[in-house]
Amino acid sequence: MNITDIGKTIKIARIKKGMSQKELAEAMGVDISAISLWEKNKRIPSGDLLIKLANELDIVEDFFPNYTRKIEDNTIIISDEIKRIKQRLDLMEKNFIYSNSSSNKTILQP
Repeated sequence: MNITDIGKTIKIARIKKGMSQKELAEAMGVDISAISLWEKNKRIPSGDLLIKLANELDIVEDFFPNYTRKIEDNTIIISDEIKRIKQRLDLMEKNFIYSNSSSNKTILQP
């Protein structure tokens, strides 16, 4: 996205969402003049505000095309790691049960 397109994107997304500048300003916790300046490309929201704005207006992919992909990638990584941990725990449990049963000890189940 071109820097000059940011203001236009913000304005179009705000209107599509049916929000006034005042409503968006309140949702963002900024002064209404900030919204006006952003939409006119006279100022650009800071990083944190840009992320908040993108989420508020449902335009995350417009501003951050790789953002969604990173979330999906991290979800896959976390999911894979959970599977590996579960496999290790299952193996540990089997080894524990086997070692206790081979020594004729009683295993207490919760």
